[in-house]
Amino acid sequence: MKKLLSLIVITALYAEIVKSQSHAREGYDISFDVVGAIPARDMTFFKAPWDTVTYFTGGDLPASGGMKHLTKIKQGGASQSILNLNNGSPIDVDLEKNPYATIRLRITATQDIKMSMSFRDGIAQRDISKTFTVKGNSVWNVIRLDFGDQPFQPLFTGGTSNEIKFFWDEPAGVGYPYEIYFDYIRIGGIDNVGNGCTYQTGDPDSTIKMHIDTVPDQQCEKDAGEQIIHLTGISNGTNVTGLSLSQTNDKTLLLDSIYFSPIQSDGTAELHYTPKTGFIGIINVHLLLTYNRGDSILKYKSDFFSISVVSDPKMTVASSVKAIVNQPKVIINVNNATNSIGGASGLTLNATATNPVLITNLVADPVKSDGTSKISFIPGQDQCGTDTITAVITDSKTGRSATYKIAVEVSGAGCVPPIGTENTRRSELSISPNPAAEVITVSLPDNNGGKVQIVDITGKTVKEVVIPSGQVSAVINIASLSKGMYFVSDVSRKVVKKLVVQ
Repeated sequence: MKKLLSLIVITALYAEIVKSQSHAREGYDISFDVVGAIPARDMTFFKAPWDTVTYFTGGDLPASGGMKHLTKIKQGGASQSILNLNNGSPIDVDLEKNPYATIRLRITATQDIKMSMSFRDGIAQRDISKTFTVKGNSVWNVIRLDFGDQPFQPLFTGGTSNEIKFFWDEPAGVGYPYEIYFDYIRIGGIDNVGNGCTYQTGDPDSTIKMHIDTVPDQQCEKDAGEQIIHLTGISNGTNVTGLSLSQTNDKTLLLDSIYFSPIQSDGTAELHYTPKTGFIGIINVHLLLTYNRGDSILKYKSDFFSISVVSDPKMTVASSVKAIVNQPKVIINVNNATNSIGGASGLTLNATATNPVLITNLVADPVKSDGTSKISFIPGQDQCGTDTITAVITDSKTGRSATYKIAVEVSGAGCVPPIGTENTRRSELSISPNPAAEVITVSLPDNNGGKVQIVDITGKTVKEVVIPSGQVSAVINIASLSKGMYFVSDVSRKVVKKLVVQ
């Protein structure tokens, strides 16, 4: 059998059924033999040189408002007829809002013909088709289709190549010529019969009222194994006869498995899914409830939800930091900050310390989109010692957090306790004069001797003197030292004093 093609290319405004059409209340109407249904200025006909289809309009083209029927003269070639609707203002068809299509047509061939109606998005290059049977022998067929099973986004997104097309297979032995008459195509959202309208917008079976309770967005732990979503409220309006469940999702690589349990008579079912080990992320799911009457009638009900496979946020940061007494600023770099689903958005970083005298001006910068940040602090003036910075990174969307401990040591050479503590007062180390320019005398608290070091603010030892046992002091020449602040330490007694060189 040869597959023939009839295209109706919709590149602009449909005749919208609102106030301009008295016979319907919403949707779109292409009435091929209704005067004014399609304004003549929006319509042109053309056909390719190889076309073997002849057009009939049933009268003057502008007056008829559209194509009444076409005649297939003979078999062979890429036959197509094209109707352009183009006023320069493309409009979308939202199949989520208007999922029903009704077509009235007849065919003069003696055989029944299997035909398909297809929406094509010229931008996204997606085709969505439904197949139906057109009875032959000039019997008028009213075909009602439900396109409500489409995933995630409306079909059309604008542009100049959106189209509705009809194509069919010729049965063997078909006689030529035969004619196809289109009366109308109507696209809408509800069954309007009885609401001031004279025809259906396309509900295939208005006695079936599809329902399933909305599924809330889901969240599960990384590597948590199989999860179960309980589905409720499943019904065709009366019971669950003819109903089935299916799904599509946009992250199949994040799942090891996903399947449904049978629908129970009380309208419940289960969706089982198992996240893939080691993976995190968001999975967008299109849940589809389908009703199959057992003949050509299918109806659909869609629901959309997400599954977030999550873990605690994380980052890379040093576990310990060393700083010098009176260092102007200490910066701790943070890298690879990651939220609960693998990105860097929605992260906050907070840092605290237990000794605000030793660690001052503690700041955690905002986390950047590349997952980097900084923690900074200024050592307390003349202070040395140890403390711990507690850094907490939090995902604001999931509320999950992770805690990191950073050990901080602030010191000069041989300096452990802070200046001015009881330990310092018990082990007096004296320097005179202070400030000084040429020489200083360093005195120990006893005659046990010891090692004395002079350290600059970078931690470098610039002078070192050993005081022998039996002596309590030593004279140290500092004339070669640059002006500035230094630290004099008694290494064995772990005592430090500040020295100013003029």
